[in-house]
Amino acid sequence: MTREPVVSIITPAYNAAPFIGETARSVLQQTFTGWEWIVVDDGSTDETCAIVEALQDPRIRLIRAEHSGLPAVARNRGVAEARGAYIAYLDADDLWLPEKLTLQIAAFTDDIGVVLCEFQYLYGSSLRERPFPDLRGVPNSGDMFSALSFANFICNSTVVVRRTLLDAHGAMDEDPRQRGTEDYELWLRLAAVTQFACVTRPLVWYRIHPHGVSRNARAITEGRILALEKAMTRRATIHPQLRGNGLAGWQAHWRGVAQSYDGADDRGRRQFIRALRLRPHIRSLAGLLLSFLGPAINRRVRRLAERML
Repeated sequence: MTREPVVSIITPAYNAAPFIGETARSVLQQTFTGWEWIVVDDGSTDETCAIVEALQDPRIRLIRAEHSGLPAVARNRGVAEARGAYIAYLDADDLWLPEKLTLQIAAFTDDIGVVLCEFQYLYGSSLRERPFPDLRGVPNSGDMFSALSFANFICNSTVVVRRTLLDAHGAMDEDPRQRGTEDYELWLRLAAVTQFACVTRPLVWYRIHPHGVSRNARAITEGRILALEKAMTRRATIHPQLRGNGLAGWQAHWRGVAQSYDGADDRGRRQFIRALRLRPHIRSLAGLLLSFLGPAINRRVRRLAERML
């Protein structure tokens, strides 16, 4: 008789051949063995499916789907097929350390619905030593909504969630405008109904590369703002800095930062000015000053900021 998995690992994959083999090894090395890994291929045209099929492990299931271009669609297909009581999200280019699932499953209590962990940024073969997120001042077991409403500090590949929560409150938002931020929208939604906990050890390597969804700063920023607006229709408690004119001010600031990163014509200058009028803050002033230094310097500042994260 086949034993039911405790954890269902969900991975959407599209042309992930350069990374999926290494990701698979990190799954196979887990000290917690009661898992199934569901890889939902989103119409890849490379060797992604062949690499997964060659793994020859009965706990690994490959689902071939037509290309949707929306990671949320693939993730939700995987959740619909899952048998585990817990859902663990893993992107096709990220890596887990062997103890990840063991430590996170042990962190669940009756009150905890979501367990995340710290992660480190991986640039090529270079690992940033400082782990994220910095959760000083954020409750380790408790209400995460206020902190999340100001910033998304949760890496998708760090999250393990009770399946019952997704059944009751919905899985990832398949709104095309939410592409790249569908996970953030879900964390905000779940933070309104359950408590979170964090294993304060870096157990995930989050890979940064030129083809990642998160590289389009303006689209990600608009998705982030949209997710927050959706969340605010469901719950009134938001971060203190977002009250009154603060919300519009920070939205302008976030748009300014994204435009400067993506090399917009004015490098976000108009948005930074709007932010300063609505909510004076040193960050917006710094962004405004940088906007006059040209796109080359902005790109250098961006690379430096990413490496200092």
